[in-house]
Amino acid sequence: MTTRANLINREWRRGTIFTRMKDMQKQIASLQSRVKYQRVLNIVLSVLVVMLCVAAMKPYGVITCDGWNVLDKKGAARITAFTRDDGGACLWWYDMNGRVRMDATTRVNGYAGLQVYDKAGKQRVATFTRDDGGAGVAWSDANEKVRITAGNNADGLVMLPTKDLEVTPAKDLPDIK
Repeated sequence: MTTRANLINREWRRGTIFTRMKDMQKQIASLQSRVKYQRVLNIVLSVLVVMLCVAAMKPYGVITCDGWNVLDKKGAARITAFTRDDGGACLWWYDMNGRVRMDATTRVNGYAGLQVYDKAGKQRVATFTRDDGGAGVAWSDANEKVRITAGNNADGLVMLPTKDLEVTPAKDLPDIK
């Protein structure tokens, strides 16, 4: 049976629970306001640190050197850039075996070129411009013998000579009728 004492005891427990819940809500609200304050403080401090770091940095400007290398993880050169004694500049790219596979060169006489090498280190394709305004490209065989060249001279003459080249029709092409 429900007695007056039991009812009072239940009401007292409910009142205590509600009081505790209100206290918890106050504590949660207090914690939420602290978190907001800390977030704002973190943002402000982060901005200040970044501003101080940027203000302390000095720009490097121009870096001057005679040459540089890009090394792989094993310490082998993969790209090399340097200047020649005559004032020209070179940029070489190496394969994993240390062979030059491509190079770009400029010279003081106006020449500029880009050469491509095969895996044996032999030049296969060379492109160039000359000081007189001409330009060209040359294709070589596996023995570095130039087989086809194409180019133009400054006077407008265009050339496409071949050397020791035997042209044979491809056998796998369909007949055209």
